[in-house]
Amino acid sequence: MKRDIMLFYDNDSRMSLMIKTMDDFDWCILIEEVNKREQSWQELGLSWDRNSGNTQEAVEPRFIELVKAIGAHPKLLELGFSMDSIARDNKVDILLEALKDSHSIQHLSITAYEFDLETARAFAQILMNNKKLLSLDISNTYCINPDESSVGVNAHDLMEKIFEASNENHCICYLNINESPTNYVSNAENGELYLWYLRDDHILELFHELKKFPDRNWSIRLASGTRLTSIGYRRLRDILSSTIKVVEFETEANYMNEEAQANLFSGLCASKTLQRCTLLVSKLNHETMDYIGRFIQNNMKLATLNLSCSKIDDDGAVCLAKYLPESSLKELGLRYTLLGDRGCKSLLSSIPSTLTDLSIGNNSITISSLQTILTFLATNQTLKRLEISWNPIFGEDYMNPRDTTVWQQIVEASKQNDVCEID
Repeated sequence: MKRDIMLFYDNDSRMSLMIKTMDDFDWCILIEEVNKREQSWQELGLSWDRNSGNTQEAVEPRFIELVKAIGAHPKLLELGFSMDSIARDNKVDILLEALKDSHSIQHLSITAYEFDLETARAFAQILMNNKKLLSLDISNTYCINPDESSVGVNAHDLMEKIFEASNENHCICYLNINESPTNYVSNAENGELYLWYLRDDHILELFHELKKFPDRNWSIRLASGTRLTSIGYRRLRDILSSTIKVVEFETEANYMNEEAQANLFSGLCASKTLQRCTLLVSKLNHETMDYIGRFIQNNMKLATLNLSCSKIDDDGAVCLAKYLPESSLKELGLRYTLLGDRGCKSLLSSIPSTLTDLSIGNNSITISSLQTILTFLATNQTLKRLEISWNPIFGEDYMNPRDTTVWQQIVEASKQNDVCEID
């Protein structure tokens, strides 16, 4: 018998239970204890330990039996369920299914790492069935897309479903799903904000909170997978084009439609304070590249632009090159952007005198670009670093380019005026 279970009574009316590693005998004792009708407890705190040694197949039937017993308990008024922040399975869904016909619970609190819109429907079902439920607290939970479990999504639909059901029976809901970014602003004395799982309304809250610190320089980074709607990006545009001093902005792996892109980039174009901007793993069409071009052309404070891992290709690079000469960029990152020979030629012929660092590695530049590169290096007076490794120009051994003849030719060309370092 493993006996790794924690069951205790805080007082006569409250029981706390932590499920850890248990065998069948332990489960029987536990379920029997919950089923005792003579028990006077009205509050139950139930937590699931991610370090449990049980397999999902062994646990699920017993867990279903346990939560059914909890849901049928006639005296239970308050239930709190929590899972470790790393645990990710269907325990919440199983619990909600068992509680959907409960008519005794008045206060329900769920703390779990994440749940999807299906879980939201289960919450709504409980709210519609249980007219005695007075409060529902899911304020420390993240919402995810059920089809892309690693990608955070906007929680608007989820909230609407729960609000609609809660309004029906006058239940008070604590729905701070995906923690508000305003909690970080006042504590970010260095101005650095790294924001996860944002909703559209979060951006509006962020706007109002940032305005309270007019003298602080801000670095705003949106985490990978942020799925704001075009409304959210419109509000972000308002932040970037306002008097708030955003000096650095970064977004990665985000999915923007054309309207959202137009909102974001119009905000970037209107910014008077941005010095560094990073847009990673984004689809950037020709119209978007025009926005970016006007952005680097109009903002003389912008020193660093990183578009690495974005889908740009030669057409996008040619479009960007039109605006480069009138920019004040010092660093330009274009790694993993599908850049080819045409784009390479266009960029190297448009380098502004301010640019000192150019990264075009991990692209599709072939031997056809060798003479273009050699000619550029022979006359270059300002670029101090050119990162060009991992390109087909170095042949089959492009992953180890320093051993190739082409690499040696490029390095020798850079030594002619001893200005540019090759990486």
